[in-house]
Amino acid sequence: MDLNEAYVIAAARNGELIAATRADQLASSTPCRTWTARELINHIVGGQFMLANAAAGGPLGDLSAPDFASGDAASAHREAGTAAAAAFADPGIAERMAELPFGTLPAGMVPGLACYEQVVHGWDLAQATGQKLAMPNDVVDVLYPFAEQLLANAPRDGVAFAEVVDVPAGAPAIDRLVGLSGRKP
Repeated sequence: MDLNEAYVIAAARNGELIAATRADQLASSTPCRTWTARELINHIVGGQFMLANAAAGGPLGDLSAPDFASGDAASAHREAGTAAAAAFADPGIAERMAELPFGTLPAGMVPGLACYEQVVHGWDLAQATGQKLAMPNDVVDVLYPFAEQLLANAPRDGVAFAEVVDVPAGAPAIDRLVGLSGRKP
């Protein structure tokens, strides 16, 4: 399995989480900064659209996202996931640069970023709504080395990322990943 395949699986699982999120849960707080479940869903869906565009070589554009959670968020998530998967599968991705809010980087890194966003924010949404994440271990196992590199020099200022949370040796891969991301498993 590569990061593209892991992304598709993670996005599908998040689609299930989003579809199962009830309207009365949208105001729930999440482990992700100060976002509510509504804001998190909007970030997950809008982020996929942004990352698909970036991987395809598109300009950064307007970063404001519609309130996907007020409509059919699950359908919007599927649409965004389909667009992202198509952009990530494009053989020309390695020759492009991707413009993102934090800088320009090789577009070949975008599938890993997208997978990371889906897995970690899926965990956040599951925590906020009392759902089971059920992210396959092989997805997390493929993602973990990418996340280690991604976060090696990330600012740990509590805005983008909090300090690494130590987890016990032998903890499940998802616990190690969310701990690496500054969340308490």
